[in-house]
Amino acid sequence: MLRPKYLVTIMNAVAIGNVETGHEAKYAARQALSIAESTFVMGNVAHLRPEKAHGNLLAAVQLVAKQVPDVKCVVLGGEKYPGMLAALQSKAAELGITQNVIFAGFRPDARQLIPAIDAFVLSSDFEGLPIAMLEAMALGKPSVVTAVGGIPEVISDGVEGYLVPRRDPAALAEKVLALHRDPSLRARMGAAATKKVLRDFGMERLVHDLENLYLKVLEKKGKKIPSSASAAASPN
Repeated sequence: MLRPKYLVTIMNAVAIGNVETGHEAKYAARQALSIAESTFVMGNVAHLRPEKAHGNLLAAVQLVAKQVPDVKCVVLGGEKYPGMLAALQSKAAELGITQNVIFAGFRPDARQLIPAIDAFVLSSDFEGLPIAMLEAMALGKPSVVTAVGGIPEVISDGVEGYLVPRRDPAALAEKVLALHRDPSLRARMGAAATKKVLRDFGMERLVHDLENLYLKVLEKKGKKIPSSASAAASPN
């Protein structure tokens, strides 16, 4: 049995590299997805699997579309269970939002497509700590996400985005519409999101945490630690 005193949590981290986020990047990403520049775009990056609750996302898109008829929701993710894509496409047709949803499938260039979106959305029933959300945040995108798993440890409601209850499409739609109505709010939340990720979820922090963990384990085993290694693992 694992004892709590031996458990250490090291949070995920992301490395964005040289992904562009300006107007040209947005234009290129929308061109790749055949989306007009003026369209409000929701973006979801998640494999098609039951726990991601895409059906609730589609229900939210229907509610948003009643007020923003030309809204687009881009769903980036591969089909993990045979038949899920067809089921979701049928659901979109049933809701009358086929024209509002782009099932883009698995895309190795998903990170380069994030600049196309105005708001990152997740409707998951449960999560760990979604890397896609951290990447979207790093690229300056506000989030509307379910308050499950490790997500509330990253998103402060009303700061970097909005937290909503799971299985509540109306709440998801309400917050998406709030972002649609207020471009300045999107900008503020996006800037806060980038700041949060760069501060707390960058690769430098991850390397530092891992080094500290290894050094502590070695010290407990009585191993001699070179002073240079200890200094390298010390926070700035």
